Amino acid sequence: MQTTRQGAFFARLLFYWARAFVEQLPAGGDYETLRPTVCIGLLAHDDTRYPRGHTRIGLTRDGSAERQTALLDLHVVNLPRLLQEKASGGLPPADEQVLRWAEFLLAKSQDEADAIAAGDPAMEKANETLKELFDDEDARMLARSREIGLRMYRHDMAESRQEGAEEGREEGREEGREEGREEGSAALREAVLDVCGALGIVVGPARRDWLD
Repeated sequence: MQTTRQGAFFARLLFYWARAFVEQLPAGGDYETLRPTVCIGLLAHDDTRYPRGHTRIGLTRDGSAERQTALLDLHVVNLPRLLQEKASGGLPPADEQVLRWAEFLLAKSQDEADAIAAGDPAMEKANETLKELFDDEDARMLARSREIGLRMYRHDMAESRQEGAEEGREEGREEGREEGREEGSAALREAVLDVCGALGIVVGPARRDWLD
């Protein structure tokens, strides 16, 4: 789920797909056992790179629109565009359920999520799973620390861009931009680790890998 525009959004989506796909196969496993892997990117903001409410991305061959495999199946849901399509009457019937899931995941309260999920077995199961996750104190703390870290990261990046611009005028634009990127990345990592330490969260090797 993405709430702000991110230049590397598609690379991130593809990375998550690749990780899930690879984890299916144990060492020495048979490639024929690999199953289709679906990765869904939900945009809570209007990203003009995805002008349709629901964009499906797969592998095709040059000069052909035919999908070459079902193993890779990426979906980008641009919620603002999806809502526009619904309001204009142009929402395909198949995307009605996509919209319902998007509204469920972006519900502003538990009561709203319960109301949207009611009557749909798959959505009710997802709702119960999310409730269990939210009841996990460590998971809540980790999510909160990540949110704080991202806010600090955006602040530090804004400052880094300003410093980079000033240095760029004096020493060359490219050098200033590179320093800004490096400082911003280091600031994000340190901010998240500091917040985790303040909250008493132990950031083990697995969580450090996730943070990287």
